[in-house]
Parts: sequence; C-alpha cells; structure tokens
Amino acid sequence: MRKIGRGAFGGQAIETLSLPEGLQEIDASAFKGNHLSSLALPGTVTKVGNSALSREAREAFLRPSFCRMA
Repeated sequence: MRKIGRGAFGGQAIETLSLPEGLQEIDASAFKGNHLSSLALPGTVTKVGNSALSREAREAFLRPSFCRMA
C-alpha cells in the first residue's frame, strides 16, 4: 500500500494504529474523527493531507521535519 485515500477511515473510533512500511501518502481526512492514543508511522511517509489526523494526533505524533503537511 502506497497511499491511504481521502476520508478512508474517518470517524471509525480507532485508538491504536500501525501503518505499513512503504506507505508514502495519507490523504486529507483519512483518519479524522478518531481518538488515537498510539500511532506508528513508517519512515516512508512523505505527505500527510490536511486534517488527515485530529489536531491532537498531529501535535502528538508528527514532527515538522518528518514529512510535509499538504
């Protein structure tokens, strides 16, 4: 899997998430509305779309140098 599409898992009550190596893009709103307490992003992710994660998850799990926000 290289890309997770727009809104693919939005509002699904996901709390823990581990994404596969090789994933490159997470589209807008892909996981919006979930309550993530644990997130494992592979180093291959280079783009995270607008509102792909909740604000709290973005602040907790994404680092500015890690990937670009689109």
